Amino acid sequence: MVDPSIEDKIRLLHLMDRLGIHTADIGLPGAGPRAVEAVTALAREIADAGLSIRANCAARTVVADIRPIVEISQA
Repeated sequence: MVDPSIEDKIRLLHLMDRLGIHTADIGLPGAGPRAVEAVTALAREIADAGLSIRANCAARTVVADIRPIVEISQA
C-alpha cells in the first residue's frame, strides 16, 4: 500500500477539478496527526486555489473522528 505525498494529492485534486469531478474524499483526519496534516493541507489548497471540487472526509460516528473534521473546517 502506498500513501502518496501531499504534493501528489494536491496535483490529483487539481486534475480532478479540471475533469469536472464534483467531490473528493480528502481523508480520515480521525486517524491521527499525520492524517490531520494531510486533510488540512488539501482543504486549504481547495480554498486557496479556488477549486470547484467539494471536499468530503471519512469518519465513523464517534467524537474522535468527527472533532478533527470540525476543527479543520473552522480553521
